[in-house]
Amino acid sequence: MWKIRKQTDCSNQSNGSGIKEKDMNTGFDIKADTDNMEFIYGKDVFGPITEKRKLDDIRQSLSDPNVDGPEYVYAVAMDVGKEKDKEDLIKRNLLYGAMIFGDGIVGEEPVRSQGHIHVISPSCNASTCEVYEIWLGEAYIYMQETAKDDPGRCYAVHAKEGDVVIVPPGWAHCTINADPKVPMLFGAWCVRDYGFDYDIKLLHIFQESEMMRSYLRKIKIIKKHSWS
Repeated sequence: MWKIRKQTDCSNQSNGSGIKEKDMNTGFDIKADTDNMEFIYGKDVFGPITEKRKLDDIRQSLSDPNVDGPEYVYAVAMDVGKEKDKEDLIKRNLLYGAMIFGDGIVGEEPVRSQGHIHVISPSCNASTCEVYEIWLGEAYIYMQETAKDDPGRCYAVHAKEGDVVIVPPGWAHCTINADPKVPMLFGAWCVRDYGFDYDIKLLHIFQESEMMRSYLRKIKIIKKHSWS
């Protein structure tokens, strides 16, 4: 069970200390401190120190690479789960990751991840898919068939709490917080010997889409949440 610790309107109960909490059923005991972008693991749950991704890491994907914003925009904890399942996950070569995406916006754009492709994994000699499970908030999961000048098929999937989205093997993709009023949290399955190629440029097809135009109209209404 997740408990999201942050004073936001999206929460539905209080623990008596002024910190509101929202419960989400993820199947294991893990908490997220969204103010500090850190995961807190409960009893019989394993997980690493949370890695924080900087604004500088995503600049190449922004329409204004020189925009000001927070130092950290999202956080990642790769390889989390129940201690009793760890041996089986290793045996199956599966890994589960947990992510926190901050609320607010960066300039005129949503918080997003670095665009990347899953490189060939030695265990299966192939690129592998990624399976997203949205826990809190909403996400746009943007994917394109290649990172070349001709991107092939391009999709932007609008996913809400409880939705599962699969990115096919070898596709360039990134994750975007679709509701800047609240943080966005999700889990993702991938192969244990994963590898990411970040040296790519996703085309700005998503920025030019009606979905993004609608998003930007929403941002104008809630401009007070901007980091600037």
